[in-house]
Amino acid sequence: MKQENLEHTIEQLSVDERKLLMFKAKEVLKNKTVLTNPDAQKRIVAYIKTEVLLNKEELKSHLKQRLPDYMIPSSINVIDVIPLLPNGKVDKKKLQKLKNTEDSLETFESDIIEPKNEIESTLVEIWEEVLGFSPISTNDNFFEIGGDSILSIQIVAQARKKGIHLKANQLFENQTILELSMFTTAVNKDANAVENKIEIAGEIPLTPVQHWYFETHRNAPHFWNQIIDLQQINTTSSKIFEDISKQLISNHEALRLSFNKKDEGKWQAFIKPSNEINSYLEFNLGSEDSVSSQNNKIEEIVLEIQENTNLSEGSLFKLIFFNCNSLQSNRVVIIAHHLVIDLVSWNIIVQEIANTINTINNDFILETNHNKTATIKDWANYLDKFSSSNSLLEELNYWNSQKNDNKNFPTDYTSNSHIYLENSIFTQHVTLDTEQTKLLVHNANETYSTKVEDLLIAALIATLCDWGNLEYLLLGLERQARNIDTQDIDVSNTVGWFTSFFPIALNYNKTQGLGTHIKGIKEELRTIPSNGIGFGVLKYLSNTNTSKLKELQPKVIFNYFGKANTNEKNNEVGFKFMESSTRDMQSERNYEIEINTQIINDNLYVNWSFTKDLYKEETALILTEKFIENLKLIIKYCITQDNITYTPSDFPEANINQDDLDNLLGQF
Repeated sequence: MKQENLEHTIEQLSVDERKLLMFKAKEVLKNKTVLTNPDAQKRIVAYIKTEVLLNKEELKSHLKQRLPDYMIPSSINVIDVIPLLPNGKVDKKKLQKLKNTEDSLETFESDIIEPKNEIESTLVEIWEEVLGFSPISTNDNFFEIGGDSILSIQIVAQARKKGIHLKANQLFENQTILELSMFTTAVNKDANAVENKIEIAGEIPLTPVQHWYFETHRNAPHFWNQIIDLQQINTTSSKIFEDISKQLISNHEALRLSFNKKDEGKWQAFIKPSNEINSYLEFNLGSEDSVSSQNNKIEEIVLEIQENTNLSEGSLFKLIFFNCNSLQSNRVVIIAHHLVIDLVSWNIIVQEIANTINTINNDFILETNHNKTATIKDWANYLDKFSSSNSLLEELNYWNSQKNDNKNFPTDYTSNSHIYLENSIFTQHVTLDTEQTKLLVHNANETYSTKVEDLLIAALIATLCDWGNLEYLLLGLERQARNIDTQDIDVSNTVGWFTSFFPIALNYNKTQGLGTHIKGIKEELRTIPSNGIGFGVLKYLSNTNTSKLKELQPKVIFNYFGKANTNEKNNEVGFKFMESSTRDMQSERNYEIEINTQIINDNLYVNWSFTKDLYKEETALILTEKFIENLKLIIKYCITQDNITYTPSDFPEANINQDDLDNLLGQF
């Protein structure tokens, strides 16, 4: 068939049929992914046997108009014969040898697509810094090479510092550097900064997550903190940290928040002027005669500070300098109430501290937040306005449709209460080894175009539903609210608590195969509107009748914090969380089981929390081990599949179900 006739035939197809044809072409034309280096990232390489004269660049251009960028082949090889095994399948080893011979038309050195302009070059540098490896090709898919929602926010913030404007959720829409570069332009580095020459102070509305907090934490609302211990601070000057503390308070309105309980029992948020806030404390531990005694004294002081916190005073952020004399390096501990901070905020704050310390040899110019985005007051007002929007009301049917019959969720003991205290909690920690974690991050998501969180949740649902003989689980999820899909506000570089809590009923059928289970979980997670933000806005801010939403009470909550790297190896300022004594022991817990996951230095860490009022330690051990076993099975299954499988969410505009999609793909 001549090339013009082929093009005419394709043009006669509908938009969706053409899109499906291009996807299926990877199988028909024997596109295969080959690793030439065990430590390298997988890339799509096309091997084509055809009688049609092809222009490779035109073909790539044609594919880019019809395929997501992560499905574009890195290189295209036209070959005379496709080597086959006796069973008719493609002989990948012979393909590998063919590519490495001088007869190959194109070598794999071309797999890395180099940046073609200044914006692409800058984005490559940022991706390599945030993701922690190189080289990165401009057609690498962010989520397939280890990216996640929290890292995406860091990408946006770093780009902003380099003068490149990206929307907060842009990496979800344009997942490669090639795509990003087409939807952004270089701007003045200060053009995106929010101009606030007059310091903001006064009342602001509570956000949904703050409403949730005061609704569910009544025993000791003042004592629910996050604490970090700075690493590699490389300075002995307490004066530097006193100045840093003042600068942070001035830069970030959230760190000046106070909360007052009104006569009717409702809470009110108030931003205090920076001159009314004392956030710096200093202690000399010279009287302690050993490192262990100094560390014990630090824990005592940190606990006492937390116990004496007063929400109405506004001292919810404390930077504490401990002079340890010659026994050990000086310690810097920072305490912040969770009402004013989240994980992304810590990254912003520590980066400012690092930048300031790094200027010590340059006449000590304090780092100011030139790249600050919208204020927390802007955010609170935006959510208040969003609460009466038509787009939010359209979400109500989705949330009302979530199933809520969790009566059959198993426990070892019975309890008449649905509220449990911190002093009843015990934890089980489990780790996925480095090799398996790398497979999870870099390889396993290619088969179904999933994210790490999808596969973690798939393993969790299989674990809990098999154990409890359940057909579905109402799971509580936490998500970053900064990734909101709007151009009306950007809080990617703003300090505060930007978390959305919401429930979702995830189905499970133990008779189905792993592939069907993974696809089902992926599709259910993709249906969540507005990244889950709308649930809290409807429940706490909207005037609409949301009684059904208040009945949705998950017994299990899951959170994936993404990928983090401590900076110990490169000797940069970093931080570690202090886990002990961050919450009052009488503080309430509203879930029977809580699972927190994070990848740190190429290992997946999974922390399960159970209440001893309901569960035995033996049960906790069984569940944690079964979860890792299921996760390994999912990873192995995904990386051993020969073909990429598509699901309806890969075609968001097609309005097609999985059966019809499979039938259409089968026609090509």
